[in-house]
Amino acid sequence: MGSIRLGVDIGGTFTDITVLDQDTGKVTIAKVSSRRRDPAGALIEAVERGLSLAAVAPEDVTLLVHGSTLVTNAVLENKLPRCALVTTAGFRDVLEIGRHFRPDMYDLMQDKPPPIVPRERRYCIDERTSPCSSSAALRPRQPGSLEFVSGRAVALGLTDAPPMHAMEARPEAGPVAVEHRPVYFDEARGYMETAIHDRGALGPGHAFAGPAVVEQMDTTTVVHPGQRVQVDGYGNLMIST
Repeated sequence: MGSIRLGVDIGGTFTDITVLDQDTGKVTIAKVSSRRRDPAGALIEAVERGLSLAAVAPEDVTLLVHGSTLVTNAVLENKLPRCALVTTAGFRDVLEIGRHFRPDMYDLMQDKPPPIVPRERRYCIDERTSPCSSSAALRPRQPGSLEFVSGRAVALGLTDAPPMHAMEARPEAGPVAVEHRPVYFDEARGYMETAIHDRGALGPGHAFAGPAVVEQMDTTTVVHPGQRVQVDGYGNLMIST
């Protein structure tokens, strides 16, 4: 077994791969065209081309790291998908007002960049949640006022976990794979026919067994053979063996 490391950069125009053989120090670089609607497909194509040019086998790969500038490019070029913002009543304009991070703090005549979400697509809900995790909602949200599709929160620092409200379970018996593809797994020492799931279609109560791949815009989750996925009440993928 060799020691091959792969690094893939998924850009808006090209997807680049660097293949490093740690034993010899040899570096191989390859480039393929990116796919706007299928960035994961471009990644797979780049890996296949890189391994072919480097004349190494897939089973020799010990590490694959990939990153993407697709979202950064979309923000810089103002080409983000049409979206909306749902927030607590009274906070509708916080996104546009901004805080400290402005091009010029004291220039009252500056032309501010347009907000990512325009005001007509920012919606308010009459509710209020306490910042203290031990307290209940100060003003509960009325049922039916919001349909929660998906979300992600990122926090840095030490803080109490905020109260989380569970999502309603999906009525379907189980998720339906959008397609099947051959995927290489070390434990199988070869390719296995693998179910591909859309992350946005998975909700509380859904469960399925590996091998499987869950795809979403900014990441990919691989479920190995012998593992099982259960979607909890908050939409998290809980993987167990």
